[in-house]
Amino acid sequence: MFSMPLGEGLELRLLEPRHAEEVFEAVDANRERLREWLPWVDHARSPNDTRGFLSMQMARLAHGEAMTAGVWVDGLFAGVVEGRLDSERSVMDLGYWLARSFEGRGVMTRACRELLRYAFEDLRYARVELRCATENQRSCAVAERLGMQLDGVLRSAMPLRDRRLDLRVYSLLAADWKARGA
Repeated sequence: MFSMPLGEGLELRLLEPRHAEEVFEAVDANRERLREWLPWVDHARSPNDTRGFLSMQMARLAHGEAMTAGVWVDGLFAGVVEGRLDSERSVMDLGYWLARSFEGRGVMTRACRELLRYAFEDLRYARVELRCATENQRSCAVAERLGMQLDGVLRSAMPLRDRRLDLRVYSLLAADWKARGA
């Protein structure tokens, strides 16, 4: 099992099907606020749905298409951070969600910083992108704390039930990462 301690009780662990109950419980407990921004939430109706998703993510990892890690704080499951990998373009697309009870502690910023390190130092990728709804202030703040640059806004880019969301596109380049001495 992959595990990456990040200090101060924060740890990333590779998500596996055996984590389905924990992940589903966190999604279910945070369902109303997560579904405001994430279209997949309505499809996660049971631990079996989550188990299927985690199995698919393990297959994507085996094919070099994604790295999906659970975020644990003091031994408690807190959320997910994922890098969708495009080796042909040398780009990682960063995504995440965090349970409400862990917000405001810098947890997701630290977890994402580790995926940035992985993308630039281990994979030697050229670019990391992050897309989030323009109205999702918490998610936009994570991108900004990571030093990502706002590239622009994709208007009406993501369908979400009865509406379409505008998405901010942020990026960080390998040269930016290296210049910061990260």
